[in-house]
Amino acid sequence: MDNKREHKDINTYLDFSVSSPYFNGDNVITLRHLATHTSGIIDNEKIYEESYCFDTVPNTSLGNFLKTHLNSSDKKQLNKSFYKSKAGERYSYSNIGSALAAYIVELVSGQSYSDFTKENILTPLNMSKSGWSYSDIDGSNHAQLYDEKDNVLDSYTLITYPDGGFRTTIIDLSKHLIEIIKGYNGNSSLMTKESWNMLFKKNFTSDAKVDNIDEREPNSGLFMVYFKSGKIGHTGSDPGVSCVMMFAPQLNNGKIFMANEDITKENLRDCLNLEKHKHKTLTISLMGR
Repeated sequence: MDNKREHKDINTYLDFSVSSPYFNGDNVITLRHLATHTSGIIDNEKIYEESYCFDTVPNTSLGNFLKTHLNSSDKKQLNKSFYKSKAGERYSYSNIGSALAAYIVELVSGQSYSDFTKENILTPLNMSKSGWSYSDIDGSNHAQLYDEKDNVLDSYTLITYPDGGFRTTIIDLSKHLIEIIKGYNGNSSLMTKESWNMLFKKNFTSDAKVDNIDEREPNSGLFMVYFKSGKIGHTGSDPGVSCVMMFAPQLNNGKIFMANEDITKENLRDCLNLEKHKHKTLTISLMGR
């Protein structure tokens, strides 16, 4: 995201219109708003649940799903997809907003988000055992997923896969985290220094306050969380998967936790049982959910 694009109305790029029903068009949503979860777009749970497909491939495209969700003629449905605040005024974590940002990447690049990230991230970092679909990964390496009561979960995939459907190994994900740390320190050639600076720049300041900020996660870069502890990274979960990835900028080291089970306070200790979680590949959620 360059400086020019981050301030443009997202409708400049989209092939359907996205507009809050509460402001009669007087509300510009930008890529930066999507990347900092301040766009006003919220996850309408009734529709959002439909993004989970119990199959190995999604039953519709990312663009079609987003259009149905954000460009609906059903006013009641559309009202539930937006918060009653203008873009930039309120923080509200939105998986749909994240997926919309990825869809804009597709439209601008002319590639699927999967192909774009493979070309620009996975291949340069030699993340050869990672991808966004079942077909990207050797099926014998997939971990069996479990719910919080240790029940086996059926295979599923995500229509909005960019918001949390990344499949990887701990070794591959470590390569990604190492590159992020290098980028933070200005030592990565994966992106320009300007782009790395933009990724990590804190967006919430005394001059740019937003409502509804969690004191445990008081600030944000672009899809990059600043934790109260001073660490930087992200957490995520989906049915049967959990992931925490963060690094300490003062120490230049990071930590990753991955599990093929829903994590609760009650089962956290059991989740550390290596015999159960020894599989080579996990479907993890980096962007949230």
